[in-house]
Amino acid sequence: MIRGAVAIFKRDFKKFLSNPFVVIMTLMMPIMYLVIFGNAMGGTISHIPVGVVQEVPPYNDTPLFTQAVPALNHIPQKDAGKMLDVTVYTDEKTAKEDLAKGLISAVIVFPSELSNDNAVRLYVDSSNSIVPSLVEAAVRGVLAALGAHNPVAVNKIYGDIKYIQFFGVGVIMMAIFTSTMFGGGIALIKDREAGIHEGYLVTPVKRTSIIAGIISSGTIRAFIAGFTIFLIDILITGIIIQSLEDFLLVVLVIFIACVGVTSLVVYPVHDFRGVLSRDRDA
Repeated sequence: MIRGAVAIFKRDFKKFLSNPFVVIMTLMMPIMYLVIFGNAMGGTISHIPVGVVQEVPPYNDTPLFTQAVPALNHIPQKDAGKMLDVTVYTDEKTAKEDLAKGLISAVIVFPSELSNDNAVRLYVDSSNSIVPSLVEAAVRGVLAALGAHNPVAVNKIYGDIKYIQFFGVGVIMMAIFTSTMFGGGIALIKDREAGIHEGYLVTPVKRTSIIAGIISSGTIRAFIAGFTIFLIDILITGIIIQSLEDFLLVVLVIFIACVGVTSLVVYPVHDFRGVLSRDRDA
């Protein structure tokens, strides 16, 4: 079984390398998606859940808090109702806990009368690249409308993350899937139509060897494509890998994804084409 699988692996991998078009498309299509669509996403966002809280001490609401809360809760959004859904919290700790749980997208802390800098503190969930800027613009707009000159201190709880960095992760999976489909699934269907695999079944090569060889070959191809796109992601999107351990974990996840996607694509195609072949012969 092992010898047969190795033979299928060598044949399938050499066949993939012998077709420059497939190799180029496997890498270029994900890169095109990363560059074009990673910088072109947008749209109208409404009803963003935010929490507002009055800084303590004192425990009495300031005039700024009293006027700003209804103003924030009634910011119109064109063709989408209002922009913010405001929830008033009694203490800052509870608001930040809900922010960490993902129940709200931002926490707006209004200064007390004893504040040193009199700044409005804004804590935002920076895992979304669009919402933080919308909330910040809304807060600054309300302050300007009220004639308040309080500075706004923005705190991004997950750091400064760009949308293209999120898109880059999806492009890695796209590269894996593209490599598997172009070099594995479609090639397998063509081999079936040409009767190549039926020829293997006449020789001492088991069906399990054929599948194992094709899956292993497809996994290596997909891993090369996924790892290459991962390195390109680092250069284009500025993703920072902080340690060797993180880098190895990313590589391990890519490899596991390659095995899963390749197995998912190759085995059903192989089995489905076998059913069609038997039906056609019948």
